[in-house]
Amino acid sequence: MAPVMKSGAISAADSSFGCLIALVSLLAPQAAAAQTVVTPNAAPIPAASSEALDTLANDAETTIDEIVVTKTRRQVGAVVGDIKPELQLGRTTIQAYGVGSVTELLAELAPQIRSEKGRLSADAIVLLNGRPVTGMEEVRDIPTEAIQRIDILPEEAALKYGYAPDQRVVNVVLRHHFHETVVEVQGRQPTEGGDHSGQAEFDVFRVHGGKRVNVDIRYQETAGLTEAQRGLIAFPARRPYDVVGNVLSSPPGGEIDPALSALAGRPVTIAGVPAAAVTGRALTLADFAATAGFANATDVRGFESLLPATRQASANVALAAPLSAGFSATLDAGATVSRSQWRDGLAGVRLIVPVGDPYSPFGSDIELDRYAANLGPLRRVRNAWTSHLAGGLVRDFGQWRFDLTAYYDHGDTRQRKDGGIDPAPMQARLDALSGGFNPFAPLVGLTMRAPEEAKSRLDVADLQLLASGPLLRVPAGAAFASLRLGDAESWLDALSIQNGISLPSRVARHDLSLRASLDVPVARRGDAPVGLGELWLNANGVVENISGFGTLRTIGGGLNWTPFKGARLIVSGVQEQAAPSVQQLGDPLYTINRSPILDFTAGQTIDVRRLLGGNAGLAAEDRRLFNVGLELKPFPGRGLTLTANYTDARIGNPIEVFPAATTRLQLAFPDRFTKDVSGLLTQVDYRPVNFASEQRRDLRWGFDYIQTFGPAPAPRADSASGGRPPASTFEGGRLQLAVHHTVYFQDDQLVRAGGPRLNLLGGDPASTFGGQPRHEIEAQAGVARSGVGVRLSADWLSATTVHDASGLPASDLIFSSVLRFDVRLFANLDSVPGLDRRYPWLRGSRVTLSVTNLFDERVQVRDAAGATPLAYQAAYLDPIGRTVRISFRKAF
Repeated sequence: MAPVMKSGAISAADSSFGCLIALVSLLAPQAAAAQTVVTPNAAPIPAASSEALDTLANDAETTIDEIVVTKTRRQVGAVVGDIKPELQLGRTTIQAYGVGSVTELLAELAPQIRSEKGRLSADAIVLLNGRPVTGMEEVRDIPTEAIQRIDILPEEAALKYGYAPDQRVVNVVLRHHFHETVVEVQGRQPTEGGDHSGQAEFDVFRVHGGKRVNVDIRYQETAGLTEAQRGLIAFPARRPYDVVGNVLSSPPGGEIDPALSALAGRPVTIAGVPAAAVTGRALTLADFAATAGFANATDVRGFESLLPATRQASANVALAAPLSAGFSATLDAGATVSRSQWRDGLAGVRLIVPVGDPYSPFGSDIELDRYAANLGPLRRVRNAWTSHLAGGLVRDFGQWRFDLTAYYDHGDTRQRKDGGIDPAPMQARLDALSGGFNPFAPLVGLTMRAPEEAKSRLDVADLQLLASGPLLRVPAGAAFASLRLGDAESWLDALSIQNGISLPSRVARHDLSLRASLDVPVARRGDAPVGLGELWLNANGVVENISGFGTLRTIGGGLNWTPFKGARLIVSGVQEQAAPSVQQLGDPLYTINRSPILDFTAGQTIDVRRLLGGNAGLAAEDRRLFNVGLELKPFPGRGLTLTANYTDARIGNPIEVFPAATTRLQLAFPDRFTKDVSGLLTQVDYRPVNFASEQRRDLRWGFDYIQTFGPAPAPRADSASGGRPPASTFEGGRLQLAVHHTVYFQDDQLVRAGGPRLNLLGGDPASTFGGQPRHEIEAQAGVARSGVGVRLSADWLSATTVHDASGLPASDLIFSSVLRFDVRLFANLDSVPGLDRRYPWLRGSRVTLSVTNLFDERVQVRDAAGATPLAYQAAYLDPIGRTVRISFRKAF
């Protein structure tokens, strides 16, 4: 039965709105039948709001998505359980973001889907039509035009699907019928030059009822970036290498030769090899007199990569279809291949030329340091191949949902780094005083060291069965339970080849888990006691048996209270044991030879050898999280949502990577920092370690506001375009505002029992970018109408300081605050009057222009003397800076 409406019940109560209701009833009889009849004595229907307008009859295949009724049945594709979305976006609002895929939409929604529950929390959990997906590959390429709505739920909703309550839940609800083919090309260019990139994508998406197919093919390439392209100031090298060469005493520090000092009229400790050496003739002391005391210097910045050149190609196919007996199945398969290449500097060689060598004019042994420029830059290459095969089977038995998902992932990564020059054959000829080798002449016939290699192969097989539904009835309603039984197998085979020595490793893991969650209603609105509203209690737990770690347990609980409409309070706590990943345990050892860091104990920037890889000795973390979340909608129907979340996290044995080479960390982990005879660092082991404990308390609060303006879109059935809407489906305007502020009250780390304790808010580094900012603000604004829109986002981080225990002025750093703006403009060319008639091929097209880091803001670092340490030059912290991106998207 179509609803009978009281006169004046709807805002903008023109007669056409009643026609829209009738039209919806005709086009979507199921949705119309689900609406409650409004009698003359019923309360008036509230004014139409942007939030309600965006959740129009989900089964209706029409571009109209604006309507308000007093009561509806459970929304199609809704998440199970009692927890309602914090934010719900309808089709029109989604299109106002001006993005083309689920991946891009999630990036725009980052502030809204960010979780504050634990530093190691993963990305948001993504559902499709209220069901678990086999992996992000199944949903990432779905075009936004195919989405009916987006539900964003708090972390507690994750419990209903067998996940830990430390990830927000994003539910993507698709339209019932839709098909579209998309071709998109884009290019990006930093305004400072370098690292230009391009991407091309072809995507086909079809959905008809329970049947769905999505095919996506993509290729992208970036040019890379060198230190020379950013004008970085080179820091002093440990050895004065040069393409022609430099001569020092052996050992360095003393006079090269008293005779040379006499010619120069002063003590000479270094001298550049004269240019005449390229002729191959024997040099004399007189040749060196002109360069005595002056070192040759080669600018190697063009041979050092800040960012690698990359190429990547991927393909993915996702299929879904109903089967017999009420079952539905999903199949997803894909593969990605990528290659990254770095320039790793010039190959240097250090030779000791003994006294008596026929080409040496010196009366004592000397050291000769040279680059072999004819070899070109050394190369560091990473090749990766990943493949994914997954399937799902779902069925409802009465009020219970059953979801079976399985996947098999394979990843193969190979890294290779040129080994440089082997000086041994040349040194042997020098030691033999051979006359057939001139060490000052151009170097030819060089012997190269064996390359360093790191290989890893990761295979993961996973099977999960989720059952959820009402378990029993209590006075306030039905208690809801979810059970998830999982079995995962992982195998990581790694091989590191260092200096010709093979270091194999293998990690095999069996993870059998049982996760359970129970929600019990305590009170319903209208029940006694008066004024209690709706109250639910939750209890949840996990038992995992993980090979190598034994039985790990998690226990948690909380409450979900709605004292009155428009207000919700969620309180939760969890104690969780979590094992490190197989990659953290077993990744192969890999080294980067030239890595600039600030040695805080010495107060200077030096290049060190950086060790990367896994640590087989890691222990499991023990996390205790307490969270209080408040949501208010003070003006029902006005599109305003206020949220506040307080988190208290205490973690035992947190897994960390050293943020900097501070004095405290060097003293706490002396085996991880290697120094030379002068006390300067030569090597830092950056493989993960367990700290003793961590405590963090923060509050994140803010608001989201969505409002319509201008005339509503005219009714237009999508069947006219074969299920695909024209690009400009939102003639009515949308205004979106969001501001979220995070304030950190505490962020401490106890490195080891007995100390030291790091205060990341009060002088100890949290990352390369300094300490933990006490304040962080994320803001977004967007306006769109008639297919044209602009979006602006801003991120602000407060200033931080690092005070090192060495007390050196060069190790006392101030990291500036940073305010970054990103802007994106888009236009659906359908909306340009007359353009589609003159150029029909432009129908369904969108052009987007975006500028990232609009004002080229970067962290500025100063020491106590006002100077910037060379390791903290702006281009090291942010190589890209401001970038301009333009894309063209054509939908068929």
